[in-house]
Amino acid sequence: MAMQASTRTEQRCPPCLGGKALLYEDPAFEHVPTTLVVRSPAFAPGGALPDRFTASGAGGSPPLSWRCVPPGAASIVLLVEGADSPASAPLVHVLVTGLPPTDAALDAGMLGDENGRTHLAGIGLNSLLQRRWLPPAGAPAQGPQRCAFQVFALDCVPALGQIPARPALRAAMAGHMVARGLLLASFEHP
Repeated sequence: MAMQASTRTEQRCPPCLGGKALLYEDPAFEHVPTTLVVRSPAFAPGGALPDRFTASGAGGSPPLSWRCVPPGAASIVLLVEGADSPASAPLVHVLVTGLPPTDAALDAGMLGDENGRTHLAGIGLNSLLQRRWLPPAGAPAQGPQRCAFQVFALDCVPALGQIPARPALRAAMAGHMVARGLLLASFEHP
């Protein structure tokens, strides 16, 4: 998949439902430069996530790309969270560690296709304790919700064990994050 040049615009996530913080917005990482550019050819920054990438459609993961990885990076982490889930913490749709420290792209379905199969190593646990893409579903009465595609460049390959989860990831990234990027998409239960 070829990456297209685009103008860098920083996205900030407004406060999440119930005061929960996305990992990207964690105060411990506020000093980390927001220089990674995260994009998808399937939707505009802040735009609607097409139904085919949600539980209302086929449920596969959308295509993603990131660029401007700094030279000192040793690995990339991708974390996709539901910014407005009614749970006590952001809902983890997918967590991937150990990606190469380069500008890269993932085709649609790489994190999980319509049959739930993943096509990458390094996928950790989502909020349902599964090693796969959890398509955004939304609650019928909740209205529009946001999905946050967060990419982090680290100066190490974090030692997280065989099946990483969000709490261990946060701890392992402390003091090792060299850049971060965010792409927001909205979705709504039909």
